[in-house]
Order: sequence, then C-alpha cells, then structure tokens
Amino acid sequence: MAKASFYAVQQGRKTGVFRTWDECKQQVDHFPGARYKKFSSNEEAEAFVRGEAAPASSSLAASSSSLKRPREEQASPKELVKSAGAAPLLGASGSIARCRLASSPTQPLAESEETEDGVRVIEVYTDGASSHNGQKGAAAGYGVYWPEGDEDQTSDVHGLNVSERLDGELQTNNRAELMALIKAVQLCPDKDAKMTLYTDSQYAINAITVWQHAWRRNKWQRRPAKAGSGASPVLNKDLIRRLEHEMASRLHRPKLVYVKGHNRNHGNEMADRLAVAGAAKAAIPRDMWVEHEPPVSDDEGSGGDRKRQRTVIDLWTKAGVSVEKAREKAGILLPQAEEKVAAAEAEKDKDVLNVAEEDDGGVDWDQVEV
Repeated sequence: MAKASFYAVQQGRKTGVFRTWDECKQQVDHFPGARYKKFSSNEEAEAFVRGEAAPASSSLAASSSSLKRPREEQASPKELVKSAGAAPLLGASGSIARCRLASSPTQPLAESEETEDGVRVIEVYTDGASSHNGQKGAAAGYGVYWPEGDEDQTSDVHGLNVSERLDGELQTNNRAELMALIKAVQLCPDKDAKMTLYTDSQYAINAITVWQHAWRRNKWQRRPAKAGSGASPVLNKDLIRRLEHEMASRLHRPKLVYVKGHNRNHGNEMADRLAVAGAAKAAIPRDMWVEHEPPVSDDEGSGGDRKRQRTVIDLWTKAGVSVEKAREKAGILLPQAEEKVAAAEAEKDKDVLNVAEEDDGGVDWDQVEV
C-alpha cells in the first residue's frame, strides 16, 4: 500500500496542505520565496503551515534559503539502467573502470531546488566510465541522470537520462566525463533555467574553471615538461571547447559542483551506473563519429561569442543589474579576476598545466562548488 503524502505550503499562491504534488506545484511553481515540504502525516504538515518547528519525523529537512522539491520514491539502479535500454554490466573478467556498487543503503539524494531568485534551478548528475582506461582496447561510456525526472513524471526532464557509448578513437575516462557534461547542457529543455551540474571529475572542473584560461592564452599548447623540450598540444581540446561553448550559450552559466565519487551519493551512483552501461555497449562505427569541436571562438579570433555576451550584458544592465554582475552572468571574467588567475598560476608549479590528464585523482574534495 502506497505511503500517504501531505504537501504543506507555507509560502505560495495559496497556503495549506495538499494531497498531491500537482496541487502543491500549482501554488509554488515560479512563486518568488515559495516554501513547502512533504510530510507523512497531516498533523506534521499543518504544523509546518502554521510556522511551527518541523517535527523530526518529517520526510524533508527544513530549508529557509531556497525552495526544495519533495523527493518521490525513486527507481532502483537496476530499473533505471533497464529503462535506458542499457547493456548488462560487465563482470569481473571485463570490469569497467570506476564501477563500485555500494552494498549499503545510499545517502538520500540532495533535494532539487525549484527556484533561485525566482529562476528555476535544474540539477543533473553526470559521469564517465572506461574499461581498461588508457590501454589498448579501452571502451568508454557516459551517463546523465536527472533526479527531477524520477521525482515527477510530468517534468520536462523526465525520460532524458542518458546511457551512451563514447564515439571516437580515444576511449578515455576523461573524454567520457566531458562528454557527459556536454550532453547534459545540450539536453536541458528549459533554456532560461539555471543548471547545477554534479560531477566527480576534478579534471573536468579544473579544465573548465582554471586551466582553459591559460591554455587559450597559450594557443592550446601545454608548457614543456622539461627544459629544452617542445610544447605539446592540450589533450581533449575539442571537448573542452565544446563544453565551454555550450555553457556560455545559456542565459545563466551552469554551475559545476564536485561530488565525491563512490560515496553512497544516490545521484552520482545513478549516473555512474548509466555510464558503466554505456561503456558496455557496442562501439560506434567510424562513419557515425561526430565532430565535437565548435567553430573558432571569441578568444581565437571570432566576434560571435563576444556579440552574444555583449547582448546578455546589455539586457541585464537595462534590468538594473550592475555591470560587474552582468559580466559574470555573461560568463566573462573581469580583468581583475583574470589577473588573479594568472598570478595564481605563476605561483604554482611550472608544470601545473602538464598534470596527468588521464587521472582524476589527487585532492579529496567533498562537495566543493565552483
């Protein structure tokens, strides 16, 4: 028998207790400052509406800073992969890199924020996987998991989970991680929404938020590893540029958030299973490979991206937003910020840009937001 749910709206178009998510959504969807929660009893819900402290047995923790969507019962990883049409997971004889299925119960998935400053926020988890990573015969795949789609089958992100084999000759884990992020941004159906991308790839986050600025200035060449040796081209330039292109094309630049992999985080584990299943699929024929690298971008001679950024800045400044904030929303680093980045890089090891690009390891970050 299904467990009863009571949706309490404390701030919304209409306050009170509602028995279905659809009724609740009508009161809070795109309502600035809306606040609501799901409870298992009517008494708890009524108490929340009256502004009393949330009982310990409520199904959601209280939140005063942002609106949270109640998390409905989610499909099991097995059902998720099956619904995506994924191939069976490989066994020990053909193990997939980064596939560690937790035997203990997973931690609850972070609840999806519905609005932030009146703007919808969509959360998505991405992951990449590669069997025999870095070796001959490697097979890579990527996964994209939309928690909101599991919570609400009427959501526009329902059915958008991805479990695909990576195309191209290089079947590395890092390329799969980048491709997963690219696909997530491309698939997002709400072009005006803010996106929060959760990934366990420190490489992908650093490539976009730190390293690419220096790489672009160096014309996509890495500094020589040893004195007297020549510069070498940056690996995965095509996917790094494509990801930057997709992120910069949105009204609100997506936010990258690091989540520790294989740490019983539900969203990360779902994305991991989808990526593993994608890597187990048949290789994509060469004649179906896609050219991922975008046309010449703003910093490499074209004014197209700069024109778009100028338009975004004008729109925000006309709306009363400061020039600094408008530039930030357009994805442009202020000159002072660029100088700080350059100074920080100068202080680092001179070989920082030659970091092993096929290794995500190193720092044990825990939910670091960038």
